[in-house]
Amino acid sequence: MFTSGTTDDPRAVVHTARSIAAVLSASDDICELDADSVVLTDQLHSAIPALLAGARVLIPRRNARPADTVDSLHHSKVTHAFLVPSDLHRLVSYCERRSLAFPNTLRQLVLGAGPVNRSLLVRLRSLLPASTRVTSVYGLTEMAPVACVDMVEKLAWQGDGDLVGVPLPGASVRIDHARELYVSGDRLCGRYLGGERLLEVATGDLARLDDARRVVLLGRSKDMIIRGHYNVYPALYEDKIAEIPGVARCALVGVWSEEVGDERIVLVVEPTAGNRDAEKLRRRVDQALRIDALIDSLALPDEIVVMDLPELGRAHKINRGALRERLGQRPA
Repeated sequence: MFTSGTTDDPRAVVHTARSIAAVLSASDDICELDADSVVLTDQLHSAIPALLAGARVLIPRRNARPADTVDSLHHSKVTHAFLVPSDLHRLVSYCERRSLAFPNTLRQLVLGAGPVNRSLLVRLRSLLPASTRVTSVYGLTEMAPVACVDMVEKLAWQGDGDLVGVPLPGASVRIDHARELYVSGDRLCGRYLGGERLLEVATGDLARLDDARRVVLLGRSKDMIIRGHYNVYPALYEDKIAEIPGVARCALVGVWSEEVGDERIVLVVEPTAGNRDAEKLRRRVDQALRIDALIDSLALPDEIVVMDLPELGRAHKINRGALRERLGQRPA
């Protein structure tokens, strides 16, 4: 299988029988499936454990509309659903606009393949039955899963960064001098196609461990912005900005300026449906950042741009490379 190519060219990942067996076994650490389960997923690593447990598996159409997903959840009495955050965002927005809720049959919602921000979980919580568990899973194509965290624990987190939880059994983590997270363990792939055997893999994520040995992500190493002598980690601030009314998603990116000989920080804000007054939203965000002191002063953007964010791959991750290129091509 291939990596998503979020920050680099896609690479062919070669898993072994041992690593695949370990991945399937680890599914028991995340959710309990049985013959009465009805699972909605388009991910192979979640469909196979479900089938092995005797569950019924529903595979949604590619690029299914939120209306189709809501219909499947209710009419098929889905008990477990596996979604990527971008699809969940569209689903939550659809339900909010139409005053809909998730079905009472839903026992667990598993999220993976991208960061799950706090603002989205807050919106999701009001649409779920009280008994539904929400689990955010952190992993890589090279090794999954690595860690997971429950929504209640994630919402209770008060520190900076994205809490992804304690490493699961069979997963080992270390953080190097540059704060990059490395992972290893039974679920690690054997190698990249044409490469040597892997003993560990660099995730590309900047991270730290808290006092409880939980992994806290600080952002992607390639996303770090250097402003003078100060390093700005976008992931530390984007969740807070996304909680501003009218903001659907956002991205802080660095764009090199020959004029000042440094990176300019540009905040790109994607509006929610129904908030298409770009100038009004820009002023609201600017006020929250500067007057309400929502983020550190050294991380304040030089410019705020309101536009739809470019996406990459099936997980609809923000394509920061394309975004930087688009911003860099604008007239001075």
